[in-house]
Amino acid sequence: EITALDKRFYGWDILYFDNSLGILESDFIAGLNVVDVLALEDQPLNPGLSFTTNGAFAITGVDLLGDFLDVTLGFSVESSAQPIKDNSLEITGYTFGVSNFGGTIDILESVSDSGGTPLASKYAWVDNLSGDSNLFDSQEFTPQQQIHVQKNILMWADFAGDMVSLDSFEQRFSQTPEPTTFLLLGAGLIGMGYLRRRKKQT
Repeated sequence: EITALDKRFYGWDILYFDNSLGILESDFIAGLNVVDVLALEDQPLNPGLSFTTNGAFAITGVDLLGDFLDVTLGFSVESSAQPIKDNSLEITGYTFGVSNFGGTIDILESVSDSGGTPLASKYAWVDNLSGDSNLFDSQEFTPQQQIHVQKNILMWADFAGDMVSLDSFEQRFSQTPEPTTFLLLGAGLIGMGYLRRRKKQT
């Protein structure tokens, strides 16, 4: 369980696991101990989590036709104050081997309410072969006090010898500002307008 400001992250689970490299699910889960998860509290209205994988999500192709790692993680987010109104997903670090012919990283995320009703989905990806990527995605939804997140991470080493690593990613969960926040923002804007008017008059 991790807390970032008023957001509580809990109920972590592996919902699906598959790969073509013969990695046992029990060994993969044990390897998740090296993942660093830090609370992001630098944006008061947009707290979240930062994940540094430290090699837990890295594969090297063995088969001539490529190999894959397919994992779905699940967790819940609960707000003790203002409701969550949107969330974002960003791939902040990845590595492809210098001699790679290909390699892809796809993260597909779905968000549902406490009753299981879908609210939003996001997709971040990077393709080494084409050079294309979409490292950031976000989506708004009806404000909720509690949501459930499912994140599918699919990695492909397109050819034997290809090394693919998801090194880090971030999640943010924006909240509805309190009325006092709007009042302070409005007062600040009025004050700036007053100062500009005074400068023009002098």
